[in-house]
Amino acid sequence: MSSVSRRFVLTGAALTTASLLVPITVRAGRAAESYEITDWITIAPSGEVTLAVSQPEVGQGSYTALPQILADELDADWQRVKIRFVTGKAAYKIAFRQEPPAQKEGASMSTTALSERLRTAGAAAREVLTRAAAQRWTIDVAQCRTENGFVINARGERLSYGELAAAAAKLPLSAAPPLKDSSQFHLIGKPVARLDTPAKCNGSAVFGIDVVVPGMLNAAIKSARSFSGQVTAINNEADILKMPGVRAVVKLAALAIANEDAGSQHPRLPDLPPTTRSASSPISSGRPSARSMRSTWFSTAAPPAISPPPRSTPCWRSA
Repeated sequence: MSSVSRRFVLTGAALTTASLLVPITVRAGRAAESYEITDWITIAPSGEVTLAVSQPEVGQGSYTALPQILADELDADWQRVKIRFVTGKAAYKIAFRQEPPAQKEGASMSTTALSERLRTAGAAAREVLTRAAAQRWTIDVAQCRTENGFVINARGERLSYGELAAAAAKLPLSAAPPLKDSSQFHLIGKPVARLDTPAKCNGSAVFGIDVVVPGMLNAAIKSARSFSGQVTAINNEADILKMPGVRAVVKLAALAIANEDAGSQHPRLPDLPPTTRSASSPISSGRPSARSMRSTWFSTAAPPAISPPPRSTPCWRSA
């Protein structure tokens, strides 16, 4: 077995499988001088608002529906909204089906799981922007209102969110900001053009399969011929390692061959098959038995009850 670790290949395979068809960039991300108001909202001095999306877009509309919720509570100008995929913060984790919190998607739960959280994040950002404007005008917050990316006072004077972003980013966020009444919604529940469509049509969307990083290897996978089979031996490993560009052969549930040619998205597999063994028979016949399929697909054991860890910080801003 080569020095390329099993964990490395497993991690890479999982990430690649999850991202082959999911756009990880749709429109330009935030500028370097932008100000993070919450974990979900970043505002540039120009007034351009970048909204974070923690859920993958696989055709169900996440890249539009979730930003609609944020933008509505924020009172942002929808025409000046951009989105970017985000990961790595506790704020982006959700929990359902007795599973521990994690950043994940499943069962069409994105909007259900995140709706209140996103509304709270948008409302909290709107509140600190309003407070920043009131402080600049030296007036009471009650004399201010927000509309389409601006804070407006009783005299009709207005400041853009871009002008207020630096000051607002320094203000503490409310743990329970007032949310809009549904009668005030101008984006939530309304038909809008999908934000991911243009990039997917003009070819500018960046997908997981498009990413190339220094030192990257591409793995070709050869699996057992049965549903429940596993690779038990690699008869021709020495021959495989002699192939041009091959760096490693790693035995998983399938056979992974790491190729150093980053330009080759589909490295050629060797012709000689590995020896495989089925979980239900000594040697794989190429077809799973009914018993093995039942034991694989069904389980009588109940899942363990798992309680999410206590949240010590608001879900819309990390500690």
